[in-house]
Amino acid sequence: TVVDVLGGSLCAGVVAPDWMATSSLTLRSDAVPQGQDLVATAAVLRAGRRAVTIEVELRTVAGDRVVADAVLAFSRLERRDTNLDLSGRSAEPGTRFGFGDVTGTVGPALEATLATRVLDAAAGVTETAVTPYVRNSFGAVNGGVVAAIAAHVAALTSPDGADRVDEVAVHHLGQGRHGPVRSS
Repeated sequence: TVVDVLGGSLCAGVVAPDWMATSSLTLRSDAVPQGQDLVATAAVLRAGRRAVTIEVELRTVAGDRVVADAVLAFSRLERRDTNLDLSGRSAEPGTRFGFGDVTGTVGPALEATLATRVLDAAAGVTETAVTPYVRNSFGAVNGGVVAAIAAHVAALTSPDGADRVDEVAVHHLGQGRHGPVRSS
């Protein structure tokens, strides 16, 4: 979810005053150190008339190792009046961009926050309510949330019982506006 939000934030500045939607997200990760801060860096790989491709890298604060990397593709869409206006962004490429002070805060586990219910673990069937918390600016389930659900389902169905996923690839073919959203 963080990777999608960071990539989308960078993309919004690239396509402004237009808007965008995540069309695909591929994330590969190593064992992410628990209880440690990470630094996420995003860069535009390609910005075309219809699509933008962005790379995101997550490193330890010391910068000694990459713990995850991702490639995201965004479709460039004509701006609607209902889209957020991010054209006045003050962050220039190459500068630090903050989402707000989260120092010392610990939130509930992602699965609990999303209210994803496991209906059949062996078959990978889950159900997630479409609530304001998981919706994007189009009223559909946020792309990062879809990726988080996919990773959760992959961990549930892992033949060796692994509790983490090393790679997830999500290609958005349609928007889940009406819930609940069910995995299969």
